[in-house]
Amino acid sequence: MVAGLVRYTDDGSLDSIVRVACCESWITNYRLLVEFLAIAGQGNRVGPANFIPGWSPDPADAKRLGPEYGWASEVVSHIGPNRSLVPPVELTPSVLRAKTTVVFDVFQKFLVALAANTASTDEEDLDRARLAFCYSQLVEALAVGRESLPR
Repeated sequence: MVAGLVRYTDDGSLDSIVRVACCESWITNYRLLVEFLAIAGQGNRVGPANFIPGWSPDPADAKRLGPEYGWASEVVSHIGPNRSLVPPVELTPSVLRAKTTVVFDVFQKFLVALAANTASTDEEDLDRARLAFCYSQLVEALAVGRESLPR
């Protein structure tokens, strides 16, 4: 979803309301990916550590992703008296592409770790089988996402 929506955020053939909806949907889905990778583990949030105990993004990636959650939340998810009606970053396709690439790169690191964690899956172990299935779905989704990201 994150990669696929980028092209529609400035598609002049679409009504402006549709372009805005695509942009808002991109931000919401982007926020969910960032939350999964960098914020999860707090409260009832599911994250990488639910699949690989102890896994988290490396410190440099966590430092890059942490502010992104706040940015996405402020732009779309939270309405309050201090919320600016103008996003702090111009939401051009090139900006969205760059942000998507960063989150995909971190997600790829998680998938590599997940693959290593599922390499010795015992068919009789239902949890491991479920994990292997999730892994295969995530790999496929990431591949599709990278292919649909406009250049």
